[in-house]
Amino acid sequence: YISVGSAGNIDGDSYRSRIRRFRGMTAEGPLTPVEFSTGEVFADGVRNEVGLALDPEGDAVWGVENGPDQLSRPDIGNDINNDAVAEELNRFPIDSPGLFYGYPYCWSEYSLPNGAGLGKTSQWSWPSGAKSDAWCRDTANVQPPTLAMQAHSAPLGMAFFKGASCSQCDATCQAAGTYEGGERGGFPCSHNGDLFVPFHGSWNRNPATGYKVVRIPFTNNMPAGQPEDFLKNDGSSAKWPNNMRPVDVAFDARGRMF
Repeated sequence: YISVGSAGNIDGDSYRSRIRRFRGMTAEGPLTPVEFSTGEVFADGVRNEVGLALDPEGDAVWGVENGPDQLSRPDIGNDINNDAVAEELNRFPIDSPGLFYGYPYCWSEYSLPNGAGLGKTSQWSWPSGAKSDAWCRDTANVQPPTLAMQAHSAPLGMAFFKGASCSQCDATCQAAGTYEGGERGGFPCSHNGDLFVPFHGSWNRNPATGYKVVRIPFTNNMPAGQPEDFLKNDGSSAKWPNNMRPVDVAFDARGRMF
């Protein structure tokens, strides 16, 4: 599963902004180049799905998407760029390829002012006029995101925590974080199946946002709440004094995050 993002803030079509699936590829296979355009269009209309991860059950690929900037819709508010366009968490079912997720015709709501909003993940049309709000809200046309996240956060990676020995853990073990070979130091099993997403941070939002890692709790393989700050700057600004901007996260076999 390989994602390629848009060529600019808003493209004329979704030709680039797709996830393609290549079947039958293995680490032991021949190192022969593959023409990218021959891959199956697994998901269409995903602006910039930078991070991808297979969920613990293997039922879906999940992705984090960076929304477009510089939105202007005077009919719903003049100064809405800070919070309007959500960063998205999308679910792509393995057995439902080829669905359309909105870009470049539609955008997902995070927060709109003065009662104009319809709620997080609601779909709106981009001001180009190519499609209408009604068209964007028809799920026969567009698949809305599973979760809307703070605008301009710039999620760039993602990783599910999969506690290797959590199914064998008792309550004491789950609280302490015990893993293969009795090793300690990993995350507790209460986080098993949760998703961790690094927010690289905004470039044109005032005040700045992001620059942190968030945890999205999961239950039954679906989000069970909003993103929670997991690692952030302990200060008045989102930005770290050393300019740290997380890009990705990963777990080792002992359940430790890197």
